[in-house]
Amino acid sequence: MSSFEFVAVLFSVIIGLAISHLLAAVSDLVESSKRVKLYWITSIWIITVLIWDIFSWWGLWELQSLVFWNYPSFFLVVVNLSGLYLMTTLVLPQASESKNIDLRQHYYSVRKIFFLTMTWNFSCIVLVNKILFMKPIISPFTIMPFILIISSFLGTLIESHKYHGFLSIFTLISLIIFMSLDVTIIK
Repeated sequence: MSSFEFVAVLFSVIIGLAISHLLAAVSDLVESSKRVKLYWITSIWIITVLIWDIFSWWGLWELQSLVFWNYPSFFLVVVNLSGLYLMTTLVLPQASESKNIDLRQHYYSVRKIFFLTMTWNFSCIVLVNKILFMKPIISPFTIMPFILIISSFLGTLIESHKYHGFLSIFTLISLIIFMSLDVTIIK
């Protein structure tokens, strides 16, 4: 077993659990749809977080190029993926058997921790590129994360529905652009 295979197991488990949780939460809400009050910003975040989860797993392939692993680099990636898991579990509430579910109310009740976690995750992307891949702090790999660090942090401070609508669309588009620039080929 290579060092990459060894560390990739935990990475894959964390992302797999995140995706599984999100799909189960969506399924529960569909089954409870008569009691669910939808919110368009939450719908965009569901799509964004799912894409982010999948893209994060895909991006792990680049980690195989590392010659060696030490505990700090492993810990950095695990903490980043754990934050991604937390974001994924926060984006939707747990469906209950009897209560009505207001996705707008849920969004604003978890907004601060969701965006603090998102800020942390984008910061980890910068750190991973700097520490593990020896990329400069200011590079094509960090421009988008820096913009999203600032906009995510502002999401913790600003309660404006317009800002959160903008942020949800901006993050989705940014992620799609970032993904389209990925040239990873798995052979």
